Amino acid sequence: MSAFPRLSLLVALIAITLVVGTLGVWTLVDRDGARSWRQAAIISSEVGDVPIGRNVAGWLTHEPRDVRVLTAGGLPATMIRPGGAEDRTAPAVVVLVPNGTSARELKQLENVQHAVARAGMVAWAVRVPDPGESLGSTRELGKLRSAMLGIASDPSTRDGHVSIIAAGAIASQALVVASEPEVDRFVQAMLVVQPVADVQGLVRLAVTGTARNTLGADVAHPAAARLRRTAARALVRTLREQAPNTLSPIVGRLLDAAIDQDDPLAALRRIPPRLLRGDLRALRRVLTTDDPRQFDAAWTLLPASLLMEASALSPTEVVADLDARVLLGGPLDDTQYPIEDTFRIAAQLNDRRVRVTRLLDVDGRADASSAGARSTVRDIAWWLEQAGS
Repeated sequence: MSAFPRLSLLVALIAITLVVGTLGVWTLVDRDGARSWRQAAIISSEVGDVPIGRNVAGWLTHEPRDVRVLTAGGLPATMIRPGGAEDRTAPAVVVLVPNGTSARELKQLENVQHAVARAGMVAWAVRVPDPGESLGSTRELGKLRSAMLGIASDPSTRDGHVSIIAAGAIASQALVVASEPEVDRFVQAMLVVQPVADVQGLVRLAVTGTARNTLGADVAHPAAARLRRTAARALVRTLREQAPNTLSPIVGRLLDAAIDQDDPLAALRRIPPRLLRGDLRALRRVLTTDDPRQFDAAWTLLPASLLMEASALSPTEVVADLDARVLLGGPLDDTQYPIEDTFRIAAQLNDRRVRVTRLLDVDGRADASSAGARSTVRDIAWWLEQAGS
């Protein structure tokens, strides 16, 4: 099961394209499939003071070209260019999706790509290695980095102008990669849906079942059961792969068996600590500690190399100097990842470059006159202005 909240990402994309649609520059292909989002279009059409700007209002109305199947930095991708002259360049909008995305979801995404292309931008969809329920590893970020560099240098991309849309753990990876100087210089805007703030908090939620709220209290979170099944499997697999040459055959078999269990952490607890050597014993202590405070203490005793890698993979540790404009979206009653993660990432970003929006709370029941709905539309418009400039 992917860590990626796929439905949430599609909803966010449809919300954005509906705002563009109110300007008369495109028509959603599968309008019946977006019945719950018609109200979003009504809301945006009623907000007269949205500062979209001439760059958005003046986008081309030519039909986009056919879908091109290609690769970006070695990753499978599709790309749709706006209509018009063959040598015309345009800003690129890149949607990151996990390899396991279904054919139906990819078709929905293709509809949105067509809409983005009608709005005058080059629409990319790039399938990336799914980080499972963890944030992956620093080695895994290489392909994502190569893909972004490849798209920035593509002949269709105007002045290396790239914007990124992603959700969940993949969005967190995108934030980390975009914070690297060689990528940061051309990423203009990012739409980040339900991101994970850091590796420690994600592992903590999977192991203890709790997340730390804005008041500093540890509270149970509804994602804990899902994470315990899926994140734990990824975490035990990471433990298994950390030191394959130092494991005894019996420990290797026990870890392999734990990976295949419905509750890998419970299986890990049954492995006697005496069978594990230093670093693996420290990892076992972290992954089998139910009490949040004991977990925090055990985390500090992990090997320095692991702590450094966890920090390098955590958006809250690396995004402070990110130049891109970032729109962070998520519902207030979040069940995918703690909403506090969104606010923690926002706190590390420059106030002039970040907005937090209830993007996923706007639906067919929204009140067009509400301040919250109008604020959401203004946030979407702000992001579009950055992405399409």
